[in-house]
Amino acid sequence: MELKLNSIKFSRNNKRIDFEYSTTKDIKKYFSDESFFIEFEEDISSVPFEILIIPFLANVMPIAWFAGFNVNVESVDSIFLESLTQLKKEFSKYYSIDLPESNNLKYTQSLRSDLKFTNKAMLFSGGVDAYTTYLRHVDEDLHLITIKGADIKLNDSAQWEDLTNYLETTDLINKNIKHYISSNIRDFITFEVDKLLPNLGWWGKIQHGLSLTCLSAPICYIHQIDILYIASTRSIKMKFSPWGSMPETDNLIKWSNSTIFHDGYELSRFDKVTTILNSSDNYTIKPPLRVCYNEFKSSLNCNECEKCLRTMFSIMVQGKDPNKYGFEIDNTVYERIFNKLQNGFSTEGTKMYWMEMIENINLSNLFIFSDRESEINNLTKIKELVNNISDKEIGVVSDFNKFKYSIIKKFPKTFTIYLNFRRKFL
Repeated sequence: MELKLNSIKFSRNNKRIDFEYSTTKDIKKYFSDESFFIEFEEDISSVPFEILIIPFLANVMPIAWFAGFNVNVESVDSIFLESLTQLKKEFSKYYSIDLPESNNLKYTQSLRSDLKFTNKAMLFSGGVDAYTTYLRHVDEDLHLITIKGADIKLNDSAQWEDLTNYLETTDLINKNIKHYISSNIRDFITFEVDKLLPNLGWWGKIQHGLSLTCLSAPICYIHQIDILYIASTRSIKMKFSPWGSMPETDNLIKWSNSTIFHDGYELSRFDKVTTILNSSDNYTIKPPLRVCYNEFKSSLNCNECEKCLRTMFSIMVQGKDPNKYGFEIDNTVYERIFNKLQNGFSTEGTKMYWMEMIENINLSNLFIFSDRESEINNLTKIKELVNNISDKEIGVVSDFNKFKYSIIKKFPKTFTIYLNFRRKFL
């Protein structure tokens, strides 16, 4: 069983690379008919081959480990090769799948560059995690890297345009150099890859940390970036469960000139909002937080989903107006929160977020929209509701949701047509 990288093809004025590969029949089921591609906004033809293929290897090698096939390439960066070996050992600790010690990578030569870089960068989306990392390292003149094809689908031009307009017009980050990358990182593989894990979720549990950081390797080479920050999405304060982006794995990712740093893991989400609010006191301009990826929102955030409500609530209980941080809301927020939480929490992490906010309520510091008495009464109802939600009401992946997920993965174009229809008519 083998996948062989046959060639790399440049196009669009050397801004796009397509990885053309072949597979034996027994592993063809893991890959779609489209080749893996990455598109940048600058010429990347000067980047050495062994750096250019880092994104390809980052996305393919974990599949090779779990499915048990070899990957054959011409040359590889020696530092990244060692990184892959360490990553495989780390993943083997968390999953009840026997991963052999060999790294499954066959190559003709390994090379290493001794160039020394000094610039810093981060993956940036505009959310709570991203702004926390940005503000903690604001003095480092960070390059900001944003990727299309991960949270925002490649064919979702509307959301991508909203995001890039937001990034280009937000005053707080207007001096930072920005880079945009597009890739079919989630589309060149099939649902068969998800089935390599017992409860699905390949992107979240395995792929996204390694994939997103390594997509940036050519940018890091061209712009001499030695440290690339990826903001934590989880916290040491949470009950541990394996995740595709955590310090145990992200901090193992490196190649000849660059290393990855998983930032903010010691902070809970409430701590991060606190960091943003405290740091914002030093700025006239407040960071407009972009926390929502609702398909049907008409502004920066939908102001209705659990993630929006959670973020607004954490701002309010610290005495700040969420309308100054990218939201549009009034005292009806309490009714929205109460209605949303009556169905319980979707995950253990979500429960922890709300419990921590409830524990940090200080009525003397609460932001009041209009009527203090009624808002405190509504807050008390929410507090009681959160405290009374049992663990039984924390969601698990149902058989129906597994089936729905498989249909979406198998028929992505049909699902896109459905979403576009909903946006226009529903």
